[in-house]
This record gives sequence, C-alpha cells and structure tokens, in this order.
Amino acid sequence: MECIDSLADAINHYDGGLVLVSHDFRLIEQVAKEIWVCDRGITDWKGTIREYKDSLRKQMEDRKGLLQ
Repeated sequence: MECIDSLADAINHYDGGLVLVSHDFRLIEQVAKEIWVCDRGITDWKGTIREYKDSLRKQMEDRKGLLQ
C-alpha cells in the first residue's frame, strides 16, 4: 500500500500529462482527473472510479438476471 501511495503522490505532483492504465482502483481513485472507458469506442466517464465499478457490477447482475 505504501508503494501505491508513493506512486500516487508522485503522479499528483507531476506537472504534465499522463495516461494511466491500471487494474488498481485504489491508485486510480487517488490520481484520476478524467476517466475514459474504452469499450466499442471511447467514452468520457463523468463519475468517479467507484461509480464506474458499481455500474459494471450492476451491468453484470442485470445480464446474469436475463440469463436465468
């Protein structure tokens, strides 16, 4: 966890542009200013990374319900 916090701190102090691709929601939550979803095109996600994760969870549950 200390490594993630150190990396997030360094990214937040970087005075430039950066594209971050990560599976680590904790890191993304700490540094993301914009979230782009790449799925059949590119969409600018307007919410937080937690809201995006919740949205994905709901989509999976909805699909599961349709299959039953």
